[in-house]
Amino acid sequence: GGGTPLDGRVEGAIDEINRSRDAMNERQLNLEAARLQLASAEAKREVELQRLRKSGYGNALARLNEYETVKARTAARREALARMRGRQGAARLAAAGAAGA
Repeated sequence: GGGTPLDGRVEGAIDEINRSRDAMNERQLNLEAARLQLASAEAKREVELQRLRKSGYGNALARLNEYETVKARTAARREALARMRGRQGAARLAAAGAAGA
């Protein structure tokens, strides 16, 4: 067909869409590779844990698990406290702004 040529802006937008799609596809492939690597590492870790449990390190592993649980709980509390302090700070700023208006 004898259509009119595309406006340069349209061509540029199409090129940008294509570059973005290619970058997204590459990142998706990297993500999938990372998932496979993680699954492999988790399987190896589970095999090693089973070996250690059978070899008499069960008590040490139980204590380690308790420590990790406490550590995760502490981190969650710290994060919740930081969020609460952030909200309180935002509320104080909003109140100060309203008082100044």
